[in-house]
Amino acid sequence: MAGTARCISCFRVERRQDGDVIDVPMPGGARLPSIPKELAAWRTLRRVKAGELGPPVAACSACGQPMFCTEGELPPIERWEFPLPEGSVFVGADGCSIEADDDEVDRKVEEHYRPVQAETEAAGAVGFALVLLAMSAMLATCLGAFECPSMATAAVISGVAVGGRKYRNTTKSE
Repeated sequence: MAGTARCISCFRVERRQDGDVIDVPMPGGARLPSIPKELAAWRTLRRVKAGELGPPVAACSACGQPMFCTEGELPPIERWEFPLPEGSVFVGADGCSIEADDDEVDRKVEEHYRPVQAETEAAGAVGFALVLLAMSAMLATCLGAFECPSMATAAVISGVAVGGRKYRNTTKSE
């Protein structure tokens, strides 16, 4: 059996014959999933189950995602493994869980890999909020300086005086 396999994630293209890679016209690998690779593979295999994609024929060596036959005829992979804390679950070439309830496995995989994504998004949101807070404080300071320059000057002078005292105190102790 010979054919061409393509990764829908990083666009790697391989020409394969009898299970071996004979040529790589497009290496791929520069584009990676924005979510954990296991969760991305799981969701891709859910698309296989829904009938949107054909059976996967290989795992992409560049990004680890399922590859699909685009030309010729390639044998599907027997099963895809997803490691979980309570043990691995397996998905067949048809996208269905092997020897397990599909709905329960779906819930377990989504729950296991989703927290990593949620923590990253939460950290980004906090950082963005802090940047907005700092920018609004600087804007308010600038507007205040133009609105009442004498108060802004007094604040700058007192800040310099306090800073100068702290600097002198640290240099005396050395």
